[in-house]
Amino acid sequence: MKVSVVVPTFARPRAIERCVAALQRQNLDALEILVVDDGSPEPIGVLPDGPHPVRVLRQSNAGPAAARNAGAAAAEGDLVCFTDDDCRPAPGWAAAFAAAAVNHDGLLAGTTRNAVRGNVFSAASQDMADYVARLGPGAAFAQSNNVAIRRASFRRVGGFPRGFKRAAGEDRAFSHACASIWPEIARVSEAVVDHDHELTLASFWRQHRNYGHGAFTWHRLARERSTATFSRPAFYLGLVGEPLRNGITAAGVARAALIAASQVATAQGYAEAARDAQQNGILA
Repeated sequence: MKVSVVVPTFARPRAIERCVAALQRQNLDALEILVVDDGSPEPIGVLPDGPHPVRVLRQSNAGPAAARNAGAAAAEGDLVCFTDDDCRPAPGWAAAFAAAAVNHDGLLAGTTRNAVRGNVFSAASQDMADYVARLGPGAAFAQSNNVAIRRASFRRVGGFPRGFKRAAGEDRAFSHACASIWPEIARVSEAVVDHDHELTLASFWRQHRNYGHGAFTWHRLARERSTATFSRPAFYLGLVGEPLRNGITAAGVARAALIAASQVATAQGYAEAARDAQQNGILA
């Protein structure tokens, strides 16, 4: 099975170099790497060479969802894997997805690890990702930095939904679209990526405010299809409690407080997006 890896990137030259270097170490012969430059101010320079061919596509800035769609449209592989420029896939990452895809037509989700040591904000973000992953195959969400799907299935689902210009919400919409066709998202624990996402309090807040914007866009699109749903209170209680699942520690309490704060930031972003939509005449 030939595999295509699609990586959207914007203005992070060192990060994309590290990502491509990791992809060149994939222990799979039939693999191509497609880097989609989402309108960076400076074009991408020379990327690490290796056994796998690299193609660089460039588009006007339209967001990571559009960049992933552009990469998938140019892909030649039977299986399309997606990761982000701040991720370093382990050598067996693509091979694990290829093996799982033999018996699964729907969305495959790998294991993402926090690679930023000692950063409480990055750790809290990883707690949230781990919580959703622990909900099991039936949970209709997978992070777009570590997923794969057959190229034919990607086309069937229509790719990543348009309308998401920020790096927020597009993976939720894509996951739900896949779950509407296939009964579950298959979790592939052997498909591991290390996530180098250094966060500060300001960038943590901004990230989750962006998630609120993405959540509003997702709910607006879902309402148009009469498929809008909201998570139950128990989900949020479990989310906040995730860092304390194995015992109460000072570090765990700090991360739980940050997760609670993240929901305030998300609510702020949601309200901002609703206001903007109203002002632009998108809402009645």
